[in-house]
Amino acid sequence: MFVKGLTKAKAGQSAHNHGFAVDIVHGTKAWDLTRKQWDLVGHIGKEVAASMGIHVEWGGDWSFYDPAHWELANWRDIGRSL
Repeated sequence: MFVKGLTKAKAGQSAHNHGFAVDIVHGTKAWDLTRKQWDLVGHIGKEVAASMGIHVEWGGDWSFYDPAHWELANWRDIGRSL
């Protein structure tokens, strides 16, 4: 996926590889959401996570726009402590 330009992470460098990230897409619309709809999903997701004391990063906030992506904000530190 790195070679194809679909990810910025090389093999083993992604939070997905370590179980600290997920990609979430709509059940029927899949990726076919507007930017405004993705932003609403991002806003709601971040608020819910914060209310639960879970620190997340949303890929929609990145310069490499990846609105389906969610990861634990401190996943590298968690991974090192295991």
